[in-house]
Amino acid sequence: MDYICDELKRLNLKLNIKTNVSMKEYTTFKAGGKAACLVEPYDAESLSEIVKMCRSKDIDYYVLGNGSNVLFTDDGYDGLIIHIGADMADMTLNDDIITVGAGASLPSLSGYAASAGFSGLEFASGIPGSVGGAVVMNAGAYGGEIKDVIVYADVCDSNGSILRLTAQELELGYRSSIIQKKDYIVCSACFKLNAGNKEEIKTKMSDYNNRRREKQPLSYASAGSTFKRPEGYFAGQLIEQCGLKGFKSGGAMVSEKHAGFVINVKDATAKDILDVIAHVQDTVYRNTGVKLETEVKIVGKTKENILNILTFGYKYGKPPVCDMIIDVRFLPNPYYVDELRDKTGNDDDVYNYVMSSEEAVKYIKKIKEDILEYAKKEKKMPLVGIGCTGGRHRSVTIARALRECLLAEEYTVNLKHRDIDK
Repeated sequence: MDYICDELKRLNLKLNIKTNVSMKEYTTFKAGGKAACLVEPYDAESLSEIVKMCRSKDIDYYVLGNGSNVLFTDDGYDGLIIHIGADMADMTLNDDIITVGAGASLPSLSGYAASAGFSGLEFASGIPGSVGGAVVMNAGAYGGEIKDVIVYADVCDSNGSILRLTAQELELGYRSSIIQKKDYIVCSACFKLNAGNKEEIKTKMSDYNNRRREKQPLSYASAGSTFKRPEGYFAGQLIEQCGLKGFKSGGAMVSEKHAGFVINVKDATAKDILDVIAHVQDTVYRNTGVKLETEVKIVGKTKENILNILTFGYKYGKPPVCDMIIDVRFLPNPYYVDELRDKTGNDDDVYNYVMSSEEAVKYIKKIKEDILEYAKKEKKMPLVGIGCTGGRHRSVTIARALRECLLAEEYTVNLKHRDIDK
């Protein structure tokens, strides 16, 4: 939006400012809509001023590095993208300590260390992310992680203050850190490495990269591993066991080379990718009971007047893909009325039976308020799951009633009845 650019220009900094930016060009998924405005800070101080401006003007912002672990929705992003890129990618070596800007890529950092004869970052040589993103997510591969080598990181907090956090203060865990919890922005990081033999280091890096090429679908656009590793399992193995290799929606597909990757095979939209992700999560959960969480961050707006509702039966498993789950098992159950047992909430006599309850009428109002509050806070309409015991009577009735309520306020409501629309 023009006002965001105007506010940036008032900072009197030499900033690279772009408007109406296609996020396909800034993400490895090569999908998604447009951002209203994008700015590239050139150091921690300019970043601090941008964050202070956003806070004072109530401007939403999202921090982007190499775009290797993010998907923007097709409807784009109305706020400011703060792109930490090549202007914040300097590297300096002092004995066995490397200090590097957050915008540097992990392959360039590991290559720099290898050329200087230092070991410890070989695992990162094939990870297609930035240093900032790697610290945020505690990136790792082949037995190595950022937490193994980091000394400290300089970060910018939501007030624009620059802080230095030690390795312990970063609270690095599996794909997690204090940075995620506090919404900090990584400005730079410092790593302590070990002196080694250059040729041995480069040989190890080459081996890792060859193994990646053999096992991963690197010839297609993707965000790397789509799902986090569930405790005790491997996401790719679970997906393959469920027969989902090659599952496709539009231009997106579960890779046939490695089932843990959702790939863009032909001009996929963000919706195509999200549809594949949702199908994988639902299928794996229903077949194995394991909930797959995405490593990929989903960012951006959706059409604010469209609500999607999925009804389900708890006896068949709770869907893991929903933003909100509404439990209506406390309402009167038509299953225990002989003439209603074989019908569903799509039948008017079942609907009327449930809605004759004062509890149901009051609950519809509460559900609507909860949904609109969620939409206001998260800046998107949620995918709402409404569940009863079998997914046929009460859940369908409440979904119908909620739809009628929202249609009266000019919302579009899409219903899907998981356990009767098979």
